[in-house]
Amino acid sequence: MLLKLSLSGMKSKRKEYIILFMGLIMSIAIFYMFETLAINKSFLEGSTPYEFMGIVFHAGTVLLAIITVVYILYANAFLLTLRQKEYGMYMMLGAKKNKIAQFMFIETIVIAAITLVVGILIGTGLAKGVSTLLMNRLGLEGGNFEALYPQSLLITVLFFIVLFVIAGIINVIKLTRLTVLQLLNGTETSERVVISTSKKVIEGLLAVILLAIGYYCMIDLKKLQVAGMFIALVTISLGTYFFFKTLLPLLIVRLQKTPHFNDRNINRFTLAQLRFRVSDLTKVLSLVTMLIALAVGSMAVALVFNNNMLEASSGTTAYDSIIKNPTVAEKNILAKMDTTEKAIYRFKNKGEISYFLQSDLEKTPLNYSKYDENGAEVLKVKQKIKTNRSLYEDDSMSEWSNAISQLETEREVKIIAQRDFDKINSKTENVVTTVLNDFTANSKELAALDKITADRYPGKEIYSKYSAYNMMRGMFSGIIFMGLFLGFAFLAMMASCLMFKILVGAPSDIKRYDMLNKIGVKRKLLFKSLNYELVLIFIFPALLASVHVLVGMKMFEFFLSLNVYFKIWIPFAIFIVIYGIYYLITVSLYQNVVLPKKKGKSN
Repeated sequence: MLLKLSLSGMKSKRKEYIILFMGLIMSIAIFYMFETLAINKSFLEGSTPYEFMGIVFHAGTVLLAIITVVYILYANAFLLTLRQKEYGMYMMLGAKKNKIAQFMFIETIVIAAITLVVGILIGTGLAKGVSTLLMNRLGLEGGNFEALYPQSLLITVLFFIVLFVIAGIINVIKLTRLTVLQLLNGTETSERVVISTSKKVIEGLLAVILLAIGYYCMIDLKKLQVAGMFIALVTISLGTYFFFKTLLPLLIVRLQKTPHFNDRNINRFTLAQLRFRVSDLTKVLSLVTMLIALAVGSMAVALVFNNNMLEASSGTTAYDSIIKNPTVAEKNILAKMDTTEKAIYRFKNKGEISYFLQSDLEKTPLNYSKYDENGAEVLKVKQKIKTNRSLYEDDSMSEWSNAISQLETEREVKIIAQRDFDKINSKTENVVTTVLNDFTANSKELAALDKITADRYPGKEIYSKYSAYNMMRGMFSGIIFMGLFLGFAFLAMMASCLMFKILVGAPSDIKRYDMLNKIGVKRKLLFKSLNYELVLIFIFPALLASVHVLVGMKMFEFFLSLNVYFKIWIPFAIFIVIYGIYYLITVSLYQNVVLPKKKGKSN
């Protein structure tokens, strides 16, 4: 009988359970995918970039695990509150508390089993898709990837089973401590906050000071380095908490004292609602703000790293390809490439010296990479050529020595005139340099040139721009995918946490909305008030998190030489869509709980 009643209760709240299931399934799927990519031997063996990606995905798993613990605790509290009144009714009908606790624990485990099966199946598909993308689309090589990997399967199942068991035990303990009356009253408790002006002013100033310190540490990370990152994390977290504890209530009070705003429609009721519940939302709003910032920031950093791959590899050489004494096959490949600059430089080797022809270098001066605090910049050599001097010993030829080292790395180099060049009794050789119109569009041709070079000089390590780019791509790809998937997971779970917290407090608002309905307030105005209240609750963490992200991205200028705001609108657009969907779902569910049901014609 109790089982039937419970199943009936779950069915009546299927919308809430679907949202709960979606968040849990996403968490499990991404956790399993990260673990599979991190420990899959056939995927990692014999590849340095993949080994690095394994470390990256392990780090992603740890981050996701920490956030998942927080998410499950919130979901667990939501689950108990969702059924709290029902459990009280069962006890009034004669059910014993220990039986209800036992059944509630079993229900938690059943939810765990369903979400684990579905999550692992989806995670297997994600792992297969991501590994294929890494190996094929990104031009990497790997072994036979096993999407259904026993070790990662075991880790995922054990981790989530332990979490769900702990969650079930916490629910049982909470249930045993509640009386029947407390269960029936649900969340109807007073949340009124009395604002002490002096205390709030002090806490408000503290919020501003802490946030300012955190922002300064992120902007000037070059000076503070690791200590700056730690200080920023602590001060911004605390500053965010005090913002919602102090500045937000003060803002609401200020709006209540503004007649033009407070007296419109039923804004007086809406602001009173916000002020009434603001203290209860302080912690969750702070948490959601920090994790929105982490989510959007991780996606933004992923895009910056993706853009940085080519820039980082450009630091190795100013040329897209450098071929010594090209073969017929190499000449054919070079002819197919879309070049903006192509030059041939003749030289002769004698003893331990390479002699380069002055006229070739004057006709097309070499490019070289100059490094400064803003990164690498490709420049043309402007220094005057001084012949018959060792480039590496003459400081007045520093630009030439920097540039020509790209062409010759094993010998001393001298630049000589044509007459001296002709006197050297040695074979004339040449080196062909190219600068491409679009590096990535010619990746197949560049890969083919590297393969020919490897075959021509077996056992010799290849130092080309493409090999550097390929290595960077292998290393950064793990960071890129981790950032994108963590961003999606964090956004979904944290938006769920905010939604759960709002819905947990919804039953206490029923009487207030019912009272307004009875005194004749139109349903349209009630819905408008409800919608406005939830918009403010959702928008405050979103705005503060956006500031955190925009300032926090400055921190990565210490690591990267590119524009750290590269296409930052993309992660913000993704965030707005996901956050907006959760907002609409929350409004729909909250409306169904608190607004009086329509009877005949609406008011």
